[in-house]
Amino acid sequence: MADEVLVEERASVLWITLNRPARRNAINEAVCAGISAALASAERASHLRAVVITGAGEEAFCAGGDLSPDAKGAPFEFTPADPRHYALEMFQRLETCRLPLVARVNGTAVGGGLGLICACDIAIAADHARFGLP
Repeated sequence: MADEVLVEERASVLWITLNRPARRNAINEAVCAGISAALASAERASHLRAVVITGAGEEAFCAGGDLSPDAKGAPFEFTPADPRHYALEMFQRLETCRLPLVARVNGTAVGGGLGLICACDIAIAADHARFGLP
């Protein structure tokens, strides 16, 4: 999990980086857990004032759910009615976070990646960023 989501404090801002550039920073169980854990930690830290979420590299912010056949922890291996699924828990954590959430969109955002942006309070996008829903 630690390798798939990088967490770094920069002054009073917590940076969360989706670190799966070979998979275009696609979401899986480890990514969801990493984001959720980082947000929980950020809310406990009184010196932090905001959270930035970004993707590793300059090509993709997040390609949504990892849909590859060999994906471990693929986001669609669940019953949508189950409120305990890790992806739903991550989005609930994003929704209830008391700190401002900033999406630093450094490339393509598709599907769940666009949902991740929408869960933030503000988005700043690079000129080459592209957005889409399948």
